[in-house]
Amino acid sequence: IKDNHLALVGCEGLPSLVDRIRTRHGIPIEIEVSAPEQLDQVIPLRPERILLDNMSVESLRHCVRAIRASGGSIYVEASGGIDLSNVRSVALTGVDGISVGRITHSAASADIAMDWGTGKT
Repeated sequence: IKDNHLALVGCEGLPSLVDRIRTRHGIPIEIEVSAPEQLDQVIPLRPERILLDNMSVESLRHCVRAIRASGGSIYVEASGGIDLSNVRSVALTGVDGISVGRITHSAASADIAMDWGTGKT
């Protein structure tokens, strides 16, 4: 559940969205959090994963402590603004995983098409 989904349903609609996903689809739930204050609404929903997005190292550390103190085994992932200069500091906050989009942002790509033809050459 990304920030744009939260914007659509609002924090008050988040519990029913999580319940609907669990009952209809039975898939693990990851909720993106972009501010420590959002954890008060997210932690009680017991998602399998929480994605801490675009936070300072200090905020990450605070959030990880709060999530761990809640009990359970929520997987905590950090993303946003992470590169070689700060990845170690982020790792030391206690997160379980780190997403680094920079790896793909500058990767060269090939333009490959798989067009369907008539079989005639």
